[in-house]
Amino acid sequence: MSAQPQDARQPGDGSEHKLEEQLPNELPVVALRQYVIYPFMVAPIDVGRERSIRAVDAVAGSHRQFVTVVQKDPSVENPTVEDLYRIGTAVVILRMNRLPTGAVQLLVRGISRVAIEEWIQTDPYFIARFTPIAEVAEKTVEVQALMNSVINLFQRVVQLSPQLPDELSILAQTAEAPGLLADVVASALNLQPQQRQEFLELTDPIERLRRLIPILNHEVEVLELTARIQEEARKEMDKAQREFILRQQLREIRKMLGEEEDREAEIEELRKKIEEAGMPEEAREAAERELDRLAKMPPAAAEYTVSRTYLDWLISLPWSKSTEDNLDINRAR
Repeated sequence: MSAQPQDARQPGDGSEHKLEEQLPNELPVVALRQYVIYPFMVAPIDVGRERSIRAVDAVAGSHRQFVTVVQKDPSVENPTVEDLYRIGTAVVILRMNRLPTGAVQLLVRGISRVAIEEWIQTDPYFIARFTPIAEVAEKTVEVQALMNSVINLFQRVVQLSPQLPDELSILAQTAEAPGLLADVVASALNLQPQQRQEFLELTDPIERLRRLIPILNHEVEVLELTARIQEEARKEMDKAQREFILRQQLREIRKMLGEEEDREAEIEELRKKIEEAGMPEEAREAAERELDRLAKMPPAAAEYTVSRTYLDWLISLPWSKSTEDNLDINRAR
């Protein structure tokens, strides 16, 4: 099965706390390959494996609650209890859609972190006894300052990232509890599955916020550097486009004035003379560079005459001609 984060996430209106109080101590368990669902987050899940479909069917007609846990190795097709992490998330089904293939599409909302204490059943689907993990964090001045730092950095990430909707900034600002803020930010960042699981298992919300600071700083640095590179590339592209348009316009003007054919003929004649001059490779490359430069200059430019004189001098040198030396001293006298 697979799961992806949903862009529009809602912390809820307090009903999640009621659901948390009503959680039974045993529920079916659905294994996810990689994606970690955090409490109060809304996420779609595609359920395709037979064991997982049976677990969903077992609760679909009643309380609609089950536990999600992540596999240690996403490539395992039929995981056993040893292949699953012991810290997961109790969720409630908000919407359910059964596909013609038998697979099920779900929209779920996280309720609470849970610690699996005992596996009650493994077939035909997993059932586990668990304990909800309560979070208590006093909102001191230091904690508020930490929350403000996380919010400011996260807003910068959202501003720079084209993949993150602006609504996430508002959601982070309205998160009053430290743990909720940490989970909102962690769920939005592009973390590796192992990192997501580590944040889920980190039950101290203050520590979760502290660990987010260096991750957010790094993300901001990467996004700012990416933005600078893209801006420089755009400027270079704009410059190249302007030069191309100007050259095309200049060519049309020359053609209208009858200068284009004479100019091209002159350049081709010089190119032919360079090829026939028998220059060594280094001199030939220098001559061709200067010829390309000359071809882009208007004849009225101050450097045109200098460049043309330089090329004529290079071509006139006897590169491939030689005479036999006469070393007879008497004759020289």
